[in-house]
Amino acid sequence: MTIDPAIIGPATFSDLSPDIALEWAQKMTTQSLPSFSGKLTYPAYRHIPTSFIFCERDLILSPDLQRATIAFLESERGGEGSVDVIKLDAGHCPNVSVPQETAAAIVKSIEGVSVLVD
Repeated sequence: MTIDPAIIGPATFSDLSPDIALEWAQKMTTQSLPSFSGKLTYPAYRHIPTSFIFCERDLILSPDLQRATIAFLESERGGEGSVDVIKLDAGHCPNVSVPQETAAAIVKSIEGVSVLVD
């Protein structure tokens, strides 16, 4: 199934100008259906530090849905506050619209986390 970039662009890239949103939407490829419907075999969020980048102007994943996702993750991790939430004033793709802030959020989320490498 192909989605018209002119339709998906304004929602996916809502915090960009219409022409730039269309340009980015035209670069999008298809999404694997099993990523939505497949069974999760290892819920890593239960075992490792978990961060969530909350996009305040996301039109695809509403703030209510993002809060529900955070609540679910916290319930799986041991309670309120167990998920590091980093808020960005951005739409659905902050890596495109605010790349510096997104990079800083990722760096902030891994500060102090030790990674074991075999």
